[in-house]
Amino acid sequence: MDVGLKATKTGSKVFAVMKGASDGGLYVPHSPSRFPGFKEGEENKDLRNRILGGHVDDYMKKLKGSDKATLQFSQWTKTLKDTGCGSVAKLFEKIHSEIRKAPEFVKKAAKQNPNRDQKKFKRARLNAAKRR
Repeated sequence: MDVGLKATKTGSKVFAVMKGASDGGLYVPHSPSRFPGFKEGEENKDLRNRILGGHVDDYMKKLKGSDKATLQFSQWTKTLKDTGCGSVAKLFEKIHSEIRKAPEFVKKAAKQNPNRDQKKFKRARLNAAKRR
């Protein structure tokens, strides 16, 4: 894993990203002791909470009722209301269970009448006679 200029300290967010990648099926050689919130012999609740979006839930609850909450989280609240989930973590768990039911990728069919009327902003090429 290439971390670039990010410091590779134990508990860094880079290792949380690596945990998500390894949970998603990529083979990444690692040690669980580098993950954020790791304690020997205990389940890593902090990391699981972060992976499932618990930090987003906490921030949404903190801003609840303010103008900033409606501005930032309007799509989240709409999605949570439409799906019937009470929190982002429950929504993620629901999505994960749906993916596990049918994990194969199904390619969508091509559109019957695609809109291909985009304008091209490329200048027409002039020949020598037109340039003169």
